[in-house]
Amino acid sequence: MPPGIRQAIADTDHLVELLNKLWGNADLRNEYARKGREFAETMTWDGCAERWLALIGEMTDGGAATSTGTERMEAIASSTVSAVVAIKDHMHP
Repeated sequence: MPPGIRQAIADTDHLVELLNKLWGNADLRNEYARKGREFAETMTWDGCAERWLALIGEMTDGGAATSTGTERMEAIASSTVSAVVAIKDHMHP
């Protein structure tokens, strides 16, 4: 778990302080809402699949992977993308 999350949960006084700050500041709430929406709009099925492929590509292009390992990772990536597309198509026909 990231340290900031654990700290926020353990430090309830700080959490209350942050929530009160957010509650009392409409501009800050609007800014957070806008930034949250912008971030959420980047979370598309296609975008997630592209990021997974890029990550797998980084892992296999590092020189340490053998061609057999690279082929295996590419097969896993292909299967993963196929699964994501199937789920996407099922959820949004």
